[in-house]
Amino acid sequence: MGLIVPVLLAAWAVLSTGQTDECSPTPSATEGPFFQSQGVPDKADWICRPDFAPEGAPEGGAEFTMTGTIFDEDCATPLGGGDYNVTLMVWQADSEGNYDDNRDTSTHYCRGLITVGEDGTYSVRTILPGQYQNGPTLRPRHMHAMVTAAGYENLITQVYWEGDEFLGDCCNSDDPRLWMPVNDELTQGQFNFTLTRAPDFVASMAASEQVCSSSACYTVVNRSASWADALSACSESGMQLVEISSEDEGAFVAEELLGGTGWRDVGGSLWMGLNNGAEGAEGGDWVWQSGAELGYEGWGEGEPGDAGTCGALLVNENGTSWLAADCAASLDGFVCVAQAS
Repeated sequence: MGLIVPVLLAAWAVLSTGQTDECSPTPSATEGPFFQSQGVPDKADWICRPDFAPEGAPEGGAEFTMTGTIFDEDCATPLGGGDYNVTLMVWQADSEGNYDDNRDTSTHYCRGLITVGEDGTYSVRTILPGQYQNGPTLRPRHMHAMVTAAGYENLITQVYWEGDEFLGDCCNSDDPRLWMPVNDELTQGQFNFTLTRAPDFVASMAASEQVCSSSACYTVVNRSASWADALSACSESGMQLVEISSEDEGAFVAEELLGGTGWRDVGGSLWMGLNNGAEGAEGGDWVWQSGAELGYEGWGEGEPGDAGTCGALLVNENGTSWLAADCAASLDGFVCVAQAS
């Protein structure tokens, strides 16, 4: 897939360091009730494609293009290419202010994964999102975004149209760092995302909450990592990637660990010590990294699929299930375990 080169917007001056004079990481904002972490399709740049429109959705809409660059916290180093494994997912309301979930959760209309170039640039082709009721007033025009990159903290935020009359207290819409400069015709805007460097794995794990059963202590590390990096991080800290050997242990991990630490409210995917023969292997039997065979299996519907040869926990408000994932993918975190002393 070719690189996405941003359109140069001559209608206004856009700061290379972000949306204000101050260099600072892009603030986070709530993901809202329509966040989806799984199954979102790669749409390259055009997120409101008509063939994804659910029944009842308005036809067309005023087209809008949002471009920008994803930067390191120094506001100067662009993040792109294989070393950073950057992902950008965006979602928004349609022209009438409805999200796809309001009509049909399976269509992924006006949401998608966006191509990020080797130089950290991106381009989102969309339509103007509608302003919808929020108590006594309307929510300002906005787009939700989730940005991840290897070695950086995950960012979930909302980008607002600068000058919108309904900017206010809700959801950080009063923060100028989340305002996107737009042209007078409301056809183009530019917004740069600035990510925060993640602490090293050992520091991340030291700051992570530990939950113990009678036989083992578990740690959820909120740090994006590949399967190999997660494996190494657990090992360097005297632990191992979690291996769930029984239904009781699976229930403890789901309820006490992931439920108790809030992961089920947030949702995401976490590495565990499961692989299909070996990292990167083609085929083979699913085994635990220790070499132990599966005595208990918690695969979700349709799993293990062909997405990859490493195993992960899919976490949401309904519980947890297992899924196959690409070993090189940067998931949301991982679970380490050590025998209780």
